[in-house]
Amino acid sequence: MNEDNSNTWKNKYEELNKKYIQTHDEVIYLRRTYDKEHAKLILLENELEIAHKKIIELQKNNLQKYRKEDIENINDWRKFEQFIAKQFKIKNFKVILTPQTNDGGKDIIIEKNSIKTYIECKYWNSNKTIGREEIQKLAGAAMMDGVKNAIFITTSTYNENALETARALNKNGFNINLWTTKDLLAFINK
Repeated sequence: MNEDNSNTWKNKYEELNKKYIQTHDEVIYLRRTYDKEHAKLILLENELEIAHKKIIELQKNNLQKYRKEDIENINDWRKFEQFIAKQFKIKNFKVILTPQTNDGGKDIIIEKNSIKTYIECKYWNSNKTIGREEIQKLAGAAMMDGVKNAIFITTSTYNENALETARALNKNGFNINLWTTKDLLAFINK
């Protein structure tokens, strides 16, 4: 090998070595830049996850809170039944809204944890009270179908005969709850 060839190869080697070192330095720089950007991305993902959890918590806390006036403004007995059915669905109950007529003594059938409950709804003004007959009708419909739980929900109040009937039914193994607007609000707003 002559000296010219040797210098040519030496120059090519040095040139390649410079390119290698330059490329290696660029790779190290890019790797460091990547690592920094990746660390920033991880921080952003963590911040995003924290923000997402906060949003979910805010959504839970800011679910619509209903007031007595909201219930009073429904102003339609069928819409009242639909509203109540929707509230039980929101609470993860299986819900069946019965037909408007020939409902068999119940307006809504709910079920959760294999416990079926019949619900009767009365959207009445406050000067008309629920009596014994309405309570017996709901309890009778439930018992005829082998259902042992019932909820009577009214925008009105219950007279003493209704309250006594409910107490007697509950003493004898049937479970009936008498709700007013206050009880309904407590259920849907919790």
